[in-house]
Amino acid sequence: MTAKEVEDIACEVLERNPISRVRLDFELIALTVQLHLDISPEQNDLLRMVTRDNFLSLRLAKAKAMHQDMREGAKVACKKQLEQLWAFYPGLPGDVGSNLIRRDIIERLEFEWEVAAENALQELTPVWNLAYIVFECMDKGVVTPMTATANSGGPDYQVVMFPWSLFTVLVYTDRGVRHSFVTHRQEMLNVKELLEARVMAKFTAACQHSRDPESTMPSPDLLDEFHDIGDEVLSVQGPNGCGFVKQLEPLIVAEANSRSPKLSTRDDFKRVAVRQTLADCSAVRDLEDHEGSHMVLTNEKDEEVEVFSCSYQLILGAIQRIHYLLARCPGIEPLWDFHGLVKSSWGYGRPDEVASFAKAQRLMTAYEPETAAGADLVNEATGLLRQKFAISFLQRHGRLPGVTSVSDGDLRDAWNQPIVRGLAARLAAVPLQAWAPVRFDHVLPFDTTPDTASLMGDKAIALHLDDIYHVYDARVTGYTPPGRASTDRRQLMQLLAEPSLDAGDAAHDFATARIDPTSLVFMLKTKERQPNPVEEREFGYTTIRNRLALSTAERNVQRSFFDYVPEIMLGKTATAVDQDLERRDAPDRCLSFNVNLDYKKWCQEKTEWNTRGTTQFLNDIFGTSIYQAIHPFYGSVVYISADPALPPPELVFTEAESALPQYEKDELARAKIKQWLDAKVAEASRHWMGDQTGMSFMSDTRGVEGQCQKVWTVDTFADVSLAAHRCGFNARIRGSGVNVKIGVVVLQLVNRVTALFEPEVPVYADLKEGLLKKAVAMMTTVIGDPNGNEFVGRAVMLSGFFATYVLAEVVTRVGAERLQVSEDDMRSLRHDKLDAELNTSPYSIFVPGFLQRLRSANDIEVKAPEVVLSQVKQERPSTVIPVSALPAESRDRPADQVMTDDYVYTLRELNTVLKEVDRLPLASTFTGLTDSRSLSAFRNETETLAKLRHWSPAHTFHYLSRAISPEVWQMVGPEIENELSGVCYSNAISQLWSNLAQLCGGVVEDEKMLDQLLGLVQDEKESVLTFLSRVSTYRDQCRNSHMPYDDSFFIMISLRGLRSTALASQTAAVVANTWNDWVRTVAMLDRRSKQCQSDVGRSQQGAAVIDLTGGDKSGTGTGTATLGSAYPRVRRCYNCGRLGIWRGSVRLIRGRVNAGIVAKLDTWPARVRIEKE
Repeated sequence: MTAKEVEDIACEVLERNPISRVRLDFELIALTVQLHLDISPEQNDLLRMVTRDNFLSLRLAKAKAMHQDMREGAKVACKKQLEQLWAFYPGLPGDVGSNLIRRDIIERLEFEWEVAAENALQELTPVWNLAYIVFECMDKGVVTPMTATANSGGPDYQVVMFPWSLFTVLVYTDRGVRHSFVTHRQEMLNVKELLEARVMAKFTAACQHSRDPESTMPSPDLLDEFHDIGDEVLSVQGPNGCGFVKQLEPLIVAEANSRSPKLSTRDDFKRVAVRQTLADCSAVRDLEDHEGSHMVLTNEKDEEVEVFSCSYQLILGAIQRIHYLLARCPGIEPLWDFHGLVKSSWGYGRPDEVASFAKAQRLMTAYEPETAAGADLVNEATGLLRQKFAISFLQRHGRLPGVTSVSDGDLRDAWNQPIVRGLAARLAAVPLQAWAPVRFDHVLPFDTTPDTASLMGDKAIALHLDDIYHVYDARVTGYTPPGRASTDRRQLMQLLAEPSLDAGDAAHDFATARIDPTSLVFMLKTKERQPNPVEEREFGYTTIRNRLALSTAERNVQRSFFDYVPEIMLGKTATAVDQDLERRDAPDRCLSFNVNLDYKKWCQEKTEWNTRGTTQFLNDIFGTSIYQAIHPFYGSVVYISADPALPPPELVFTEAESALPQYEKDELARAKIKQWLDAKVAEASRHWMGDQTGMSFMSDTRGVEGQCQKVWTVDTFADVSLAAHRCGFNARIRGSGVNVKIGVVVLQLVNRVTALFEPEVPVYADLKEGLLKKAVAMMTTVIGDPNGNEFVGRAVMLSGFFATYVLAEVVTRVGAERLQVSEDDMRSLRHDKLDAELNTSPYSIFVPGFLQRLRSANDIEVKAPEVVLSQVKQERPSTVIPVSALPAESRDRPADQVMTDDYVYTLRELNTVLKEVDRLPLASTFTGLTDSRSLSAFRNETETLAKLRHWSPAHTFHYLSRAISPEVWQMVGPEIENELSGVCYSNAISQLWSNLAQLCGGVVEDEKMLDQLLGLVQDEKESVLTFLSRVSTYRDQCRNSHMPYDDSFFIMISLRGLRSTALASQTAAVVANTWNDWVRTVAMLDRRSKQCQSDVGRSQQGAAVIDLTGGDKSGTGTGTATLGSAYPRVRRCYNCGRLGIWRGSVRLIRGRVNAGIVAKLDTWPARVRIEKE
């Protein structure tokens, strides 16, 4: 097929459908439609008939329905907007003007919706035209689709795909052809975007080369050849060829690294990349063991099977063509252009639901017996987990957690004896096997309150077995349900829709195995697309009660237990993770680096026996049995595919059953489901592996993707911590998607490394060799088998990282040490350094500046140790030292010198600080949880006091030591390293507030702040400014509590608490940028309101005679009045802006005369009159 034929067909299509013109490269269309395999003529005719006719009718129906929905939506939106408008403005008159307004709104909204409808049609039209062009090409016999037939124990079916998963049609052959369907619109848009990306890349390259022939951008010919290589592999291997497209990026990166003159092993990158590509794309066990194009294929168990037909020569030839293509690119810049075009040129293939479901079935039904060695590892890992929790609980609360069973004697003594210094070190020295049988008491609360934040995006919900036929396509099952499904796909919406659903009851029923039989179902569905679309991960979906119980169990682990194991950073915010890393990586004599690990089949590898210790531990500390009930539940449910096109064959209606009345089909569907479930349970009880049919199975108590992953995170942390413990490391675990990042902190101090440097001969080569040997041992531990295909590539990257960063850090810190090196050794060192800089790569262990630090090592002056004083007690005034006893330099320092955070105090200044703090009276001490004040209120009082008195950090710290009760201070009070250093006081204050937040913050703080919020109402005798001052104080407390409230929230609180409704209505219209501006405006309005009320009150009192007969003496035409004086004054009212006569305490405004004043004026003499206008 040529581009000319495609262009002719496209012109015919566009002439018949002149809605929109499609600007596409016809050569690329021709290239795309040539991805095909030969099928029989009968199948080709059937495909053309089903897809073209149904798709065209679908196109017209969608266009009409969409346009009609847009117009109907315009009317509904108009009505809704008008109802809201008239509800907000109830006083609008119903005259002709309002009718004009309504008509204008309706016309404007209808116009906007019609424009939106036309835009939507224009968006879909290019896709429809492109698809119709492909249909016409197939109709003329120039394109044939590819097909694949499979039988997985269910009905025979054919997956017919034509060009490159553009559409997919499933045709069931056991009961005849029913209604085939076209795939989703997302796939059509995917193909459209890929074609447009190719066109734009080619167009941009042509324009760039026409302007600049020496441009580094790849030429259009190279782009065509690049696309041809991938298209050829896809045309032969189908979706399996996406694995080769995935490996194009490593091949391009390897080519770029091979051109770097600074890498001594640059050729190894290409070799590793080629080997990895051949291993991934061809499933080759031994690259040397092949004959021609027939390869030895292996599965995951290293058994020779026929997975799919592939060609070794095809992949190898494609690799050679790619390298030849990249070799013709001058420089490195064009390589990165090709690297960026990989995803935009081929995208992702369509997931194969059948293969994905078969993969999940293979993994979850694999039997793994419990072994003695495995049980020992599980016990040791569980013991390490218990040890870490006990030590963390001790450091957090100052006591050990309660236990119900302790068998080891040393541990029993630790629990029976009082808490002493060094207890944590004693607990860490106990063997891990002794910690395994320890059973803790219920020490953590198990919260069953639904958290709307965590439930908002949770969609892992499926239907009950009674409603299972609602999921499947009615055109396939032959059954049309009477209504919509009763279960919503969003957990929060379903929880709100069922008021009787309680999370605590659901968790209790799950823990006691009292589960509704109709909910014993897990639906599996592919959730994401990856470059290799053959076998995707299947995520599990369960019913609302089961999912609510599982999410409750996960939420308690994340919210409560993770606080006691700070090494687990999953679920924390980015700020919290950065703070934790900065705090834990602070030791100067420790090395830290990260290792990225990808746990393959992580969820499915978690079984009942290898997680028994972790689930039992979680049950103990939370006082529940829900965690040990998770895996037995997984082994008692039926797993089915949630794809609408793959229902269990037992549930599909026959032709005779489809003709039954609706009520009979309802009963028949329920009977089928009950019979089907009973058969699955009976079959599962006969053998361990469960049902082995292709459409449903039962698991061997293995985990499911997307369910209870926080529980398995705890178990994974125990395994990783055990491996790190055996290697002498300390590990942290972080999560990134499906990958797990292990942060490893090397506990071998640098002073042990410096011991390798003897004073006579500094053997740097031996140091490097020894550290690299340790690096290889570490990589073998954390990566896996060195004979694996992935080990080489990962080891190269990790070793380069180790040699580049870790060794440089070691040498830098070694250079900072004081070393005894002779002059001869230093001369030899200078010669070796120059030789290394000339003959080796820049990634040398001799970092810049090392020789200078080493040469100046003997010149370092050792400072005398600072005198660390004992802490001055807070309630002992006898510790105040008289001035005469102080040193001379302390007595001569000015007393009014400003004390900054880095200020160094003298003994005299410290005694002055203690005197000033002791003289300040205390109304009451802060008692923490039992105090009526919140933590933020106490902190706000302290900071305000320090600001008003201009206190230094030392003042603030010693004041807090008095203001906090001794019981609370014993738990939260930090130690001062140097009581004469201002920096130590600043750090101690920060640590003190952090300890108080952990002790009496959180839920307690929120409840106290809520009580204070409810009490923010203006009292009867309280002024407006006093009330706003209380709101300002509450605003400062919210800032100290890190509550994300802006100024509009506090303005709303103030409006709600004002007693004067008139003032509240006036201030509601005030627009201010900040809180202070709003308070200032409200104060001005309150002052003016009070002044107006005072004037009105004085005017209503009895007054003298007012003479209004005088003329306008000012020449402005305004009447005058006299009251005992012939010179009245005319003023403008500052409230309404009108002119009036002001005399004494009476003010008359023209046109607005008070009725009370008129009544009084009737009794006045006749010379008093009022002029009406």
